[in-house]
Amino acid sequence: MISELLTGPYRIPAWFALAVICVCVPAWILVLLRRRKRGKDFLTRHPDAAVLRIRHGKITGALTVHSVDGERPVLVSKGAKQFLCLAPGEHSLSLSYQRTKVNVVGKLSRYFDANRIATEKTATKRMTVKAYEKYNLYYDSQAETFEFTRK
Repeated sequence: MISELLTGPYRIPAWFALAVICVCVPAWILVLLRRRKRGKDFLTRHPDAAVLRIRHGKITGALTVHSVDGERPVLVSKGAKQFLCLAPGEHSLSLSYQRTKVNVVGKLSRYFDANRIATEKTATKRMTVKAYEKYNLYYDSQAETFEFTRK
């Protein structure tokens, strides 16, 4: 049965599926384990860290954190939820939001370039987080701005 699948008329899709299972799945598991370890290391160094929940918005939207103060962000996942860990103090986040509109013709992708966020309501903002606090980070599509609220 398996030998027929790997040598028969469906051999190319079968080998492709086998490659995905044997290469991509373990690689993705390693990435997730590395992300979890990096998050735990950050939380042991900063036990008073603030946590920002990244809210992507509707089904067709995606919010991406590119950098925190010019460095790689520390992201932690719990189930389908994604969180950003920050040390207490003032930070500058480089963010982008991508939304896909579905219409009759097909999919139209709309991309908003990276902006810096902090506290004021301008294109470049500085954000101050307090120790042990929880926040929400999301994109307001009506005002076309990144919003930061305390839970």
